[in-house]
Amino acid sequence: MTTRSVGVVIAARNAGATIGAAVGSALRCAQVSELVVVSDGSADGTAAAAAGAASGDDRLRVLSLASNVGPAEARNRGMAMLTTDLVAV
Repeated sequence: MTTRSVGVVIAARNAGATIGAAVGSALRCAQVSELVVVSDGSADGTAAAAAGAASGDDRLRVLSLASNVGPAEARNRGMAMLTTDLVAV
């Protein structure tokens, strides 16, 4: 059986209160080799909360967009950062 790498993209806007749980959940999955959180024009510290929830796990990358582009575009930008075989949103 071939093992494939899995990347996860989380698009979030003003999700500072909940993003930590999502990041923690994704990083608990051993199959996840990359996680990209896209803060889509957030004004509440979503990016900082995501980074803090990762506790230094180098699988996480955070992309902060200056303005809201919508969930589809935010996911597309996150997917463009991945180098994995498979993607989960």
